[in-house]
Amino acid sequence: MGLKKESLDDFHYHEIMDRASVATDHFYGYVAEHPAVQANLKLKEKADAVVSLMYEFYSLAGAYSVENVLKEEGIKRATYYEYTE
Repeated sequence: MGLKKESLDDFHYHEIMDRASVATDHFYGYVAEHPAVQANLKLKEKADAVVSLMYEFYSLAGAYSVENVLKEEGIKRATYYEYTE
C-alpha cells in the first residue's frame, strides 16, 4: 500500500460533467417528477433544491473543464488526484 498519483486532464472534467448530467436527469425524472413528490409541498421544495444544487455542480464542473476560463478568474484547477492504494 502506498500513495498513488493520477494525472487529471480535460477529459476527466468533461467526464464528470457527463456523469453529473446523467445523475441530475435521473433524479429529476424518477424522483422530483414523481406524483407523490409533486403532491407534497415539502417534498417538492426539497427535490427542487436538490435539482438546483446538482445543476450548480454541473455548471461548476463545466467551468473547471475549460482551463482558460479559470485562469481569467484566477482559479487553478487540480491537475492530479492522490489516493492510497
